[in-house]
Amino acid sequence: MNIRIASFGHMHPIDTTWQEFLQECGRENIANDPINAGIHCERKFIQRTVLNWKGYVIRIDDYRTSLWRYMHHAAVILVRMEPAESQYYPDLLLALDSNRAKEFDQVLTDLSRGDAIGFNATVGSIGTDMHTRHFHVEQLWREEGHIEVPPHVHEGGRYADKPYFLRGSKGEDVPPPKANVVIEEVKPSTKTESPPPAEDSSTP
Repeated sequence: MNIRIASFGHMHPIDTTWQEFLQECGRENIANDPINAGIHCERKFIQRTVLNWKGYVIRIDDYRTSLWRYMHHAAVILVRMEPAESQYYPDLLLALDSNRAKEFDQVLTDLSRGDAIGFNATVGSIGTDMHTRHFHVEQLWREEGHIEVPPHVHEGGRYADKPYFLRGSKGEDVPPPKANVVIEEVKPSTKTESPPPAEDSSTP
């Protein structure tokens, strides 16, 4: 493993491993005791920087050439850790602002799904069973290793994965299903209009 020692600056490093973090602040722990476990984990980890963690790329959303970069982070990496907490969902989200995305441009460019990465990152949120935990990248580098990771479908993903219902039976592209549009029939009115009252011709 490549050990990277950051120039901490504004960072507040914490000496913990992913396994230790998971044991204290896994989704199940938070779900079972959201008040005590949640408060404990937030106090211990929020705005603290974990060092030399290793994970595997699930998906990269790159907004550097999109107007979305003004509303989101410049780049986002969904990461599977080892051990993984779920076989279906990312273990954490790594966010890069514009400066970090520029600094680690080559790393981002070279990464493929399943590649191993190492990172130092500051904890932004602990996460819940409904929300992926959110970390901010301080340092990012390529690690040795690769695993098979199934596609994580998202319209902003780099790898252009498509939902299974947009694929043909042999993988060929097929048009999306047409939406069922219900058109309400407008029936003619059955109300009959009364003729205007006739003028009284006897009136002088």
